[in-house]
Amino acid sequence: MIANVLLTCLSLVSAPYDGWQAYARPEEAGFDPARIERAREQAEAADSAAVLAVWNGHVLAAWGDVERRFRCHSVRKSFLSALFGPYVESGAIDLEATLKELEIDDLQGLTAAEQEARVVDLLGARSGIYHPAAKEPADMRAQRPARGSHPVGSHWWYNNWDFNTLSTVFRRCTGEDLFEAFQRRIAEPIGMEDFRLEVGFYQLERSRSRHPAYAFRQREG
Repeated sequence: MIANVLLTCLSLVSAPYDGWQAYARPEEAGFDPARIERAREQAEAADSAAVLAVWNGHVLAAWGDVERRFRCHSVRKSFLSALFGPYVESGAIDLEATLKELEIDDLQGLTAAEQEARVVDLLGARSGIYHPAAKEPADMRAQRPARGSHPVGSHWWYNNWDFNTLSTVFRRCTGEDLFEAFQRRIAEPIGMEDFRLEVGFYQLERSRSRHPAYAFRQREG
């Protein structure tokens, strides 16, 4: 719990990260050290690889392998969703455009009904398209609804096909590489110190889908 205090001075020490300083004690940032310790214990119990907590621009707590770049999983979708924003605003991407209009298909062929899914349906994981996808774990494959079981826009399903195909939509509508655009539009403006183009890559599984998964390796707090 953050204490409602106005800090008039801070005792800061060097942190093991370039350009960062750390609070000498959690109390100086208005935090209860006992609760910080409980958070550390819970993270360790959950087998967390690393935790980095930052408060008001300074390191509050850190443990684990905080210098390592980890492969992102679900957060990759948030990265792409954020990237869509300026292109939607500029008109380069039309959220109401259908897959038919964008001429997007896949190995097994999309049905006429599936081709009516819009970009906004994919962003909301409500496309109703349950086609095999790259980077789809075995349990997700086993639980994937049957093709045609839900009309477009009617059912939410955490669907790697939707997420992966959005990267194809992005490239087709903008003519830009996803990772290069992310670097220019988001990583550099907000100061993502550890983002490099080489931390992003496409994962194509030709036997499953035409649309590759996209992955990031980042330091995660």
